[in-house]
Amino acid sequence: MCVLAAFAGFAAVSDGSDATDPVVIRELTGDDVISTGIAAEYKYTFTESAVFSSISITYTAELVYDGDTVTSGVSPSSGSLTSGTPVTLKVASQSDAGTYTLKVTVTETVTDEDSQTVTYEYNDSKKIKVMEPIKLTVSVENTGAADLYNGKVVFYLDGELIEGSETDVSVKAGATTDVSYSYLPDGLSSGKHTYYIEATDGSVIQGIGADNKVTFYYEDGNYDWINYLMVVLIVVMLLLLVWVFRKPVKNFGKPKSRR
Repeated sequence: MCVLAAFAGFAAVSDGSDATDPVVIRELTGDDVISTGIAAEYKYTFTESAVFSSISITYTAELVYDGDTVTSGVSPSSGSLTSGTPVTLKVASQSDAGTYTLKVTVTETVTDEDSQTVTYEYNDSKKIKVMEPIKLTVSVENTGAADLYNGKVVFYLDGELIEGSETDVSVKAGATTDVSYSYLPDGLSSGKHTYYIEATDGSVIQGIGADNKVTFYYEDGNYDWINYLMVVLIVVMLLLLVWVFRKPVKNFGKPKSRR
């Protein structure tokens, strides 16, 4: 959640009058990390605490990536606000992983009891990390006599429960099915990891339980140190080449008889 409070004179675009100063609270809420290919919803609330004869609140919203505004990145991209009533901003699904910024600009025009009018502008933003999910899959086999197993399972990664990973599973007697969950690896370290599933109702079925761990290796995609190392190596090699080619050749220019 991103909560901001604005008090007297904040970001004012005024006509020079001394209208009563607004006191507002702004909230921009939603997920910090989302998956590629999936749209997400955010809530923006603008609450005006001061009392005015009239008030008009409008906003514009945009999604910015790598310094550029994403076309149709947010909808609605503009509109009117009612004090204290949240507006839903839908961020369109993005195919490129990276850090995006949801920006909201609010224009508030107020008129007090003395008919003095002032326009204020507020700018809020929220960083959104878009990541490629990891598909965690476990093969479940119903070796029991029951014709059908219907239940729910949750995923554990490195022994820790993945919050929100509850998944339905149904498998007939003697049959096998795959249970999958798309996991966003925010903060996951590079290297070896394990996961498994547990039935929420305690059912015992092949493939479920900590004894059925699946191992995978994850690379976090941050290769900056490798790039820096390569640049250093290239520079060193260039310096060596320059040194070799510019090094004076011993006896160069002397007659053969005197070499």
